Formats: sequence, structure tokens, C-alpha cells
Amino acid sequence: MTKDSALDRLFSESMRYHKGHVADPNRKGRASGGCHRLVRLTPRQKLTGIVRRTPEVMLKIGRANICCLQHMKAAADYISRNGKIEIEDQDGFVHGSKEQVQAVVRQWGLQSQIPQEESSEDRRAHGRRIILSMPAGTPTEGFKVACRKWAQDTMSGYDYLMAFHTPENDRRTTQPHCHILIRTIGYDGRRFHVDNARREEMREHFAVCLREQGIEANATQRWQRGVTRRSLGQPEFHNARKVQSDKERARKHAIARKKRTKLLKTMRNRLQDVERSVRSEKPIPDPPGIVKAKAKRQELTALLTDVINELNAGSSQDKMLAHATKEHLQKLPPVKSAVQEAVSSLTDKARHSKRVEIKRTTTKNR
Repeated sequence: MTKDSALDRLFSESMRYHKGHVADPNRKGRASGGCHRLVRLTPRQKLTGIVRRTPEVMLKIGRANICCLQHMKAAADYISRNGKIEIEDQDGFVHGSKEQVQAVVRQWGLQSQIPQEESSEDRRAHGRRIILSMPAGTPTEGFKVACRKWAQDTMSGYDYLMAFHTPENDRRTTQPHCHILIRTIGYDGRRFHVDNARREEMREHFAVCLREQGIEANATQRWQRGVTRRSLGQPEFHNARKVQSDKERARKHAIARKKRTKLLKTMRNRLQDVERSVRSEKPIPDPPGIVKAKAKRQELTALLTDVINELNAGSSQDKMLAHATKEHLQKLPPVKSAVQEAVSSLTDKARHSKRVEIKRTTTKNR
């Protein structure tokens, strides 16, 4: 592969390191600014993971809204399930009770001069929440080791608490995930800050840590995988779950006067759009988001075509990867919104029913 190959253009962010960082995966020291040099995935590793459907790592950094000691204590209680789950600190010490965790938080309050209660005058964040997650079936012990390694590399110089939620210790958990509560003021007085470039670097490094433990993991962007639809957000997920539970509760207890389920306004509008389109037999025009997604899909198609051509000119392994990439490109679904897909599905069903009815009538007339 040349230096400016199609793979590098497809995964250009893999070559864009945070300022002060050096692209030297073999060096394990600290970069300037007190941050570890994080090892990132190569473009070939990313492409191989995409065509093999390797699970994508999840890294979520919460908003900077922990502004007082009460917020910090509440966050610590949440990740420990009120003391039911053990918590580790940055030094590896395990805190098994709620009292021990609260003592650590109080010590943080003294070190950072965290106010006891929220104030409108001082809105500075003193804590951040971070979640690391992998799909169900991921080996628990390897996941824990990878999370510890990731935290040591990315948050050195900061105090943090870490709790592992797995199917073994939390019955509400189906997939292993790790909650981290970090005190945002470091030992050198600098505040913990993550920009978009650093976030991508941290996410890829988590995939590298998992791979070191023998766990297949990948870290790519949605458009690079050909995914055009945004995943369900947490508020929408909870609303949908609430609607479902209301229905089940009404049916289970046989309430005489059932409460009408309140759908979100957006859901109601989508249903109305689908109904109008099916009745009029006119397709729904592309919204602005789908227009952008189609343009991004064209860009992805052009880049993958160049990648396939370059790989076909290489070794036998390159040709195998090119063949897998071509199959992946051919299997990508068309770019449609949820409403457009619902209209297409209903239209196809209506056409199928009409063909069946015509065939039945023809057979009967014979």
C-alpha cells in the first residue's frame, strides 16, 4: 500500500493523532501534556473488522454536569448499585461497601474543594461519568482486564472509581459494561478535557486493549460501515419501554378504564406520514438527513471501490480481503429513513396481497 492509499483515505482519522502525540505504537511512555500515547487500530484492521462484522466497542462520556458533592455521591451510589457492587479506584484498591465509597468521595471533595450543594454561580464540573461496553457473550475477565488497562492509559494523573456490571453480579445486565467516575481535576491541577479527536483515539485504544486479551473488537464510524440510520437514543429507548410496560400493565391487571398510551409527537407524525403515503401511493421525499446520508454512501462506495482495486493488485491475502470487501459493499442496504422503509414494507405487502387475490380469482373463474 502506498502512503496515500485508498485505505488511508477511508480511515483518515486513524492517521490524525491528537496534538502532542506521536504515532509510535511501540513506545509506552507518556506524551507531552501528561497523556499516554494511545495505540490505535490500523486501517487494515478496521476494514477486516468491518467485513467480518466484528463487534464495535462502545465508549460514552457523560456530560460535565457533576457540579457538587451531592451529585458526586449520587453518581457513586448509582455505579455501585448502592454498595451492592464492588468499586475499584485508580490504584487497584477494592471498596466493597457504600461507606467506603462515600469516604473516597468526601476525600475528593476536600482535594478539589467541591461545594456541598449545587450553585447557580459556580457551574464548573468536578466529575465526569464514562461507560465502556461490549455485546453480550464477551468474556467477563478479559473485559475487566482490558478496561483496567484502558483506564490506566487514558486517565493517568486523575482519581477515578470503576465498577463492572456483568450478568454475574447484576441481574439487570445482559452485556458487560464498565462505569467510571472520574474526578476532573488532576494531580497537576489540569482539568480533564476530551475533544472529538481525543474521543476517537480513546475509543480505538479500548478496541486495542480488548484485542490484547483475545477479544475481537473494532472501532469505526457508522458511515464507514455503511450504517445510515442513527441508533435509538436513550430517551427514546426509555419512552418506548415505558409505553410497552403501560400496555402490559393495563392488560395484566384488567383495568376497567385503560389509560390511553401516549406516543411521542415524533412517532405520531411518522405514523401519519406513513398512512398518507400508503393511501396516495406516493413515495415520501428524502428529508435533509437522508440526502446527506446518500451523499455519504456515494463517497463510501467510491472509496471502497478504490480499496478493492488496490487490494486486487496485491498479495493473495490482499485479494481475499478485496473479495470480502466487495461482498460487503454489495450487501449494503439502500439508504432509507424509518418512515420510508415502513412505507416500502407496507407497499410490498399490499402488492403481494393483490397478486395473491388476482391469482385466486383467476383460478376460481377457471
